[in-house]
Amino acid sequence: MYQPEQVLVPVDFSSFSRCAVAFARQLGAIQLVHAVGEMSASMREVLFPYAALGEDDRELEAEVVEIARRKLEDYFEIDDDLRECFAGEPVLEFGAAKERFPRWAGRFDADLIALGAFGESGVYSAGLGSTSRRIVSAASKPVALIRDYDPQVKVESILVVVDLGRESRKVLDVAMGLCAALGAELEVLHVIPSPFLDDTNWMVERGLAIDVEALESELRLRAEALMEELVGSVEIPMAMQEQIDEAMQGWSIRFGDPAEEIGASVGERGVDLVVAGRGGAKRVGRVTSALMADVARHLVVVPA
Repeated sequence: MYQPEQVLVPVDFSSFSRCAVAFARQLGAIQLVHAVGEMSASMREVLFPYAALGEDDRELEAEVVEIARRKLEDYFEIDDDLRECFAGEPVLEFGAAKERFPRWAGRFDADLIALGAFGESGVYSAGLGSTSRRIVSAASKPVALIRDYDPQVKVESILVVVDLGRESRKVLDVAMGLCAALGAELEVLHVIPSPFLDDTNWMVERGLAIDVEALESELRLRAEALMEELVGSVEIPMAMQEQIDEAMQGWSIRFGDPAEEIGASVGERGVDLVVAGRGGAKRVGRVTSALMADVARHLVVVPA
């Protein structure tokens, strides 16, 4: 079963990053990384108007990094207690976070990436910051997108969404591991897509005689069988079996637009964290993209 032992946390100076650190330290050893913005060519020219940038340039960059490191330590209140959670000292590098991320992902063997859903620019109407969205699309490990509702980030209830496809076992495995690490309750949800979901011109509904109730009943029976098989397929260590059994709140099946039904379920249950598959090898699928934009909860996206 999935057990997060090291968490990679890309941070900036936002409240979302503070919450991401608070979330990550509940799971395992954390590795902070921070992208220091590079100076523009015009700024460099102002600072060094008469000399080519050689040793002076490197010395200046080293000084900027050191200042950023001190600011980072102050902003995140890095004390001895927090340092005990570190896998290593914070890493600061010049560049944009979305460009540095592949390097960080390759350098650190993290089990989870945790970052703020938004950055220093604040909340976007699109539901997710551009850097966070790019990292979710590129990551080979689960990515936790953390909101800034509570600085302590208490997760007591987890909803894991599965499509009952071949990646569902991996998604459920990650959710169970997070459930055990956080001491949270867990519920599994599958939404059967309505046959009219993409029927924007009512061509199917008007042109074909479909008994929706009979179709839903048949699909529900199939989904129930697959759900039973899925839940029983995750290999749980014997030492954790009792904890998982107590945490499991059962599973449910809904019918309709998956994104809308998931959102409704989250609201009805007061869920703190949603776990879902990414929906594509190198991109975010329609349903998960809608969750990122419209469901205001912490979200863990599991790559295919």
